[in-house]
Amino acid sequence: MKEFKINKYLSLRLEDEKTNIYINQKKTDQCKYLLIDRIKYEEIPELVENFESVDEATQNSDHSLDNKKDVIPPETEFWAHCSNLQVWAENNYDTRLLHMSIAFSLLKELAEAGDMMAKRVFKEEIAKRLGSGYPAVVDFLILEGFDIFLTHEERITSVLVPEEADVILKLEELTKKPFFQYSNLDESYSDEGPFEQRFVVKNNHVIGIWIHWAKETPRKLPEWITKLKLLKRLYYTGNKIKHIPKLILKLKSLEVLQIDSFILEEIPTTINKLRLLKSLNIRSGSLRMIPETIGGLSHLKSLSLGSNLIDLPISIGNLEKLEELDLSHNKLNNIPNFIFNLKNLKNLNIKNNNLIALSESISKLEKLEELDFSRNPIRSISESLVDMVKLKFVSIDKIPSTGSNISIIKKMKKRKKISVFGYVGN
Repeated sequence: MKEFKINKYLSLRLEDEKTNIYINQKKTDQCKYLLIDRIKYEEIPELVENFESVDEATQNSDHSLDNKKDVIPPETEFWAHCSNLQVWAENNYDTRLLHMSIAFSLLKELAEAGDMMAKRVFKEEIAKRLGSGYPAVVDFLILEGFDIFLTHEERITSVLVPEEADVILKLEELTKKPFFQYSNLDESYSDEGPFEQRFVVKNNHVIGIWIHWAKETPRKLPEWITKLKLLKRLYYTGNKIKHIPKLILKLKSLEVLQIDSFILEEIPTTINKLRLLKSLNIRSGSLRMIPETIGGLSHLKSLSLGSNLIDLPISIGNLEKLEELDLSHNKLNNIPNFIFNLKNLKNLNIKNNNLIALSESISKLEKLEELDFSRNPIRSISESLVDMVKLKFVSIDKIPSTGSNISIIKKMKKRKKISVFGYVGN
């Protein structure tokens, strides 16, 4: 047996050709992730400069040592672990220097064993890594329950710069509901319980936030919301949102805006002030008009509009960078001709409208990859679908089983690159 002592509390032993970690002479059950054979002390500045952490490095590695038992002798592996853990301890248990699957669990056990340095830095390390916003680490800390070692207020004040922490705490007072950190706005850690308002962090700044009013009447957003200067994603939802707050249009860094409501009546004509916007998703059963100024969102790549729209502004045809267009659940009788000007469109969803026919002009969308025109009273589909080179997926449902329709669908199905989903003839 070989033994290597890191400090009073932490040691490693090579037992039966296996490396085991001991805390206070008690073997731990922690897994050991070996990324590289060792970390040299002088290499740490470069590691931290090039990557936020070892966890980030593993995301960019080829994992060629994952089956290390076949290529690394047990003793070599043992000394590599000893080297890594020694560097980790000498750097005050900086969790960036070990894989997260071992760093936090070991740090917790060391703190519980009486290691004063571990006790001091345990919560600091959790807050530091949450503050980095690296998604894999944020998910790990939340799913493994390490975030609960911070109070709710600490999860905000120790993770964010003071000015932005103050904004989140004030938003909690305004909405009368807490905010929780997520790795991204669409992440779901549990399907149980009420919806949680959420925020996303990167380098201690809020880059995403979801404000949800539920069935409450929204209160006016105060000016201090604009202190979130690096905010890129905003979801603003609730049954009773009647207007888009003007202050939202002052969030100059905004790239993604999603509004969901039952009674939203209009999109402000000043929507084009959000010059960096790449994705706009607005859903409301009361929305009737879209301003022509929407065509001024020159960086827009994704646009989703509805429900119950009858008309669309011609200026949508000017959105040269648009790749995704969702017009589902509206009342359109046809696809407006200006849609066929969108030369970079890859995904078109016109499900659940009043379309009777699919125009031959659809072939002008030369980059189209996905097309969903299900749940429409379609009577005839276009032959040009067969020859659309980029088209990979078409969603159809019940249409008349005419000779022409059946022939077109058969031709599409023969094309190996096209999946036809949901067709049932009558």
